[in-house]
Formats: sequence, C-alpha cells, structure tokens
Amino acid sequence: MKKVFFIIISIVIIFTGYYLYTKEFWEPKSSYTGGEVASVAELQEKVEDVKEELREKGEYRCCIPNDCAWCAIYMGHCVCADLVEVEGREQSCPECAAAWDRKRGKIPGVDPDAVEVITFGVYGFENEGKHYHPPLKGEGEGSVENHHHGEEVHHNTIPEEGHAENHHHDNDAHHSSEETELEKKPLSHDEIHKSGTEHSH
Repeated sequence: MKKVFFIIISIVIIFTGYYLYTKEFWEPKSSYTGGEVASVAELQEKVEDVKEELREKGEYRCCIPNDCAWCAIYMGHCVCADLVEVEGREQSCPECAAAWDRKRGKIPGVDPDAVEVITFGVYGFENEGKHYHPPLKGEGEGSVENHHHGEEVHHNTIPEEGHAENHHHDNDAHHSSEETELEKKPLSHDEIHKSGTEHSH
C-alpha cells in the first residue's frame, strides 16, 4: 500500500513540476514591464496648464467658451478668434467648429453657420488654397465650393451634348470662380501664426 501511495505522489510531483516548468519558460510573455499611466483627468490638467501658459504669452486666442484643447495639442497656439472674424472665409479648428455648429461661439457678430473647419494640414489631407470636399460617387476628384456665389464647380466636368454654344460662357465662369478661390485662399500655418503674433502685440 505504501508503495502504491509513493508511486502516486511521485507521479503528481512529476506532472506538477513539468506544468510549472513549461508555464514559466515557454509561455509567451508581454514586453510591457509596468509603469504608471496618466489618467484622463491628469492629461486634461496638463492641457489646461499649457493653455494657461499660452494665454499669458498672448498666443491663445480661442473663439469658444473655456477655449479649445485641439489647438494646444496639435498647434501649440490658437488663433481661431482671429480666423472666425475674417468675413467670407470664417474658419476654425475642428473642436471650435463643432462648438459653432451648436451655436456655442463667444465672438459676437460671427454667423455660426458660416464657420468652416480648417485642420492646418495636421492630418495630411488639407487641400491648401481651396475648400476641399471628398469626391462624390461617380466623380473623379473633389470639388471646390464657391461660397461667395453659392455655386459648386467640379473638376473634370465634361459639357453635356447640345450645350456647345455655352462652352465659352462656362469657361469665363470657371476662370471667374478660380479667381474668387485665389482671393479666398486660406492663410498658411506660418502666416496664421505670424498674424496672430502681430495681434497679440
């Protein structure tokens, strides 16, 4: 009886040791070694500190209550308050534009419905100099919207059959819309920052 018990105990010990060995040395391990991860509240506090520091320097002029965080994170300064006051091409960062869409802007005299989003090329898809819209189904390129006249001009548009007599007139209208777009060309990142610095002084 003792011999049988000894054999059973030995088998249990062998299997236990084998299990622990394979789990310890062969199971894949995560490369993460631990460490503290900042909470959302801590990250928000850091952003607020950055905004306050920029305000003191006169480099954070936002157009919505409490000031946006987008410009602090992606730009390191904010000039949305200046951009929304440019009549005919009112623009602001995505966060501010969302607030204006809900009539939450703080700059008096600005039409909330006129404010458009500008990303300053942060995401790599900014079509500088034009108000870009993604191509619709069946279109080859995006379109340039003529906000001044409320018309939309599409690239690579082929005149329909039977309208050849209006082709010259269409060309004139096309050139006119291009000139309008050039006049409305958004400021570059450097120009916006330079303009904002001049305002602060």
